[in-house]
Order: sequence, then structure tokens, then C-alpha cells
Amino acid sequence: MTDEQIIDYRRQRIVNRVFAVAVVVIVAIALYYYFTEGDTGRTTLLVYFGFPFALLVLSLILGAASKRAIDYIPGEWKETEKWVNFREYETMREEFEEAYGDLLGHGNQCCGCGFLIFLTIFLGSLGLIHASYAQPIFDLTLQFILLLVIIYGIIGISGFVLGFRIPTIDAENFFEAPTTDDTYHYTKALRDASMLRVGMKVRLGRRGDALTIMEAEPVANLEGLPDTVKVKVQVSSSGGFSYPYLVGTIYKGNPVSEGTKELDIRTRYKAIVEQSMDENVTVMVARFDIPKRTSSVPHISDSDFRKLGEGLARELEQNYEAAKGD
Repeated sequence: MTDEQIIDYRRQRIVNRVFAVAVVVIVAIALYYYFTEGDTGRTTLLVYFGFPFALLVLSLILGAASKRAIDYIPGEWKETEKWVNFREYETMREEFEEAYGDLLGHGNQCCGCGFLIFLTIFLGSLGLIHASYAQPIFDLTLQFILLLVIIYGIIGISGFVLGFRIPTIDAENFFEAPTTDDTYHYTKALRDASMLRVGMKVRLGRRGDALTIMEAEPVANLEGLPDTVKVKVQVSSSGGFSYPYLVGTIYKGNPVSEGTKELDIRTRYKAIVEQSMDENVTVMVARFDIPKRTSSVPHISDSDFRKLGEGLARELEQNYEAAKGD
């Protein structure tokens, strides 16, 4: 995978140069202020805490600006669609991350911001301690300048890197990260289920030498049965709890009465199938009947969900065979 024909880095290089100049300027201002104002308490606080925090904020802004300055060159993609198993999909996803991961956004960086604030205070405190109990290794003035350059350099680069990670570039869905959500996780849990064939339906885009994942969707169907019999994994999330269930459909299946039946599959929670008709489509929803009041947060294990998938597959197969017999 290559991005030589689809990415323009020229504006980003300008922002990166501005960042380098900004770090040098702030270091120079801090040194000038320190040597002109003298070694006072106010000067020390500004040099070791005030200017570093200003540099941190500026670095975050310029890091984000650097990412946004990367330009996507619009063009036509030749798209193809293929079915792959989960191992193949993981390989494709790793290749995507290696080729384009730096261009994706990583919005949830609260921990990173908190760490940088701590780092700035920590480095400032170290500098303050060193200034109070300086042990001369060589010339004290040169030693102070070197220490300040190191502290400001660490803070500036760290802030720039974090700021760069937060946004994504301004582009089409070419740069959307391939899915690894709950639906993907629970579909993957069915990979060892008997009667079910699960994997990923991937839409690939090619443009010159560049290859990318345009869209990826988890899919499941029954082995040996036509495409008129479908299984879809659905996940509802609430209060930190993910509730997966399965929706099976059979086009022109055997008519069923609307109602609920229990599956005997020996799982932690009672498993049920809700049956209904939608015109010519037989619909079966397999889910766990979780008590409304529990002493702990409910958890549906992968093994239980696999059993649920196998139970639904048997119900769908029986209905299909009954419809075919009629």
C-alpha cells in the first residue's frame, strides 16, 4: 500500500517548520527573560512552569494543525467487493494501519492530555530542584541553557505528537478506520459455530498503486443454504453493557405464528427465539432473556453467544426444510 499519489504533504511541511521556529523562539524568550530579570521567584516560576505550559498549548495546536494541513487529492477509486475470513481481515487491517494509521484521528486522548500536564509539572519541578541545588558539571550558565532546551524540547515534541494524533485529515471515507466494533466482535465469536459461515464483506478501493479498505461489514449465513436465508448480528449498548442478539430471516420461508419459544442450549441466561412474519419473510430473533434486576452488570460470553447462533441456525434450517417440503 502506498499513498504517494493521493496525499499532498506540502502544507504540512510549512506547519512543521512553524512549530520548530516556535519552540526556538519560546526558548529564546525564556532565556532572555531569565537573564534580564534575574533569578527571582517570579522569574523562576515563569521559566519552569509558565513558559512550558504556554509551549504545551501551542504545541498541541500546531500538532493538530499539522495533521489538518495534510491534503487528500480527490480522484476516482476502482472498487471491488470480496468475502474474507477474520484472519485475512486482520491482516488487511494491519496493512491499512501500517500504511495510513498516521492519517487517522484518535479523538479520545484525555489520558494523554492528563499525562502531558503531569509531565510538564514534573519536568518543571526537576528544573526548579536543579536550580536550587545546582551541582556544576561544567559552566553553570551553559548547564542552565542545556537543561532548559531539554525540558522545552521534551514538552514541545510531546505536545506536538499528541496534537497530531487527535484529528483526522480532511478527506473522504478512505481514511475511516476499518471496523472493530461490538458487532465485529460478536460476529467473530460465531466463527467456530457449527452450520454457520461467518466472515467480513470487504469493499476495496484501488487507485494507482494505492489500495485501501473502503468499507467492511461482518456477515453470517448458513452453510449449504441459499442466500435467501440470512443471519445478522445486532448489538444494543446501554450503560456500558453490550447486548448482542441475532436476527435470522428466510425469504418465502415456512409461515410461523407470532410468538416466543425457548432454546435448550444450556447457557447462563435463558435463550429465546421470537418468531414473526413480515409479508413473505419469516423472521426469527434469537436473544438472551436477561432479568431486569441483577446484582451485577450482565455479561454475555463468546461461548454462550456461539451456542445461541447454533440454536438459531437449527431453527432456520428446520423452517427452510419445511418450506421446501411444502
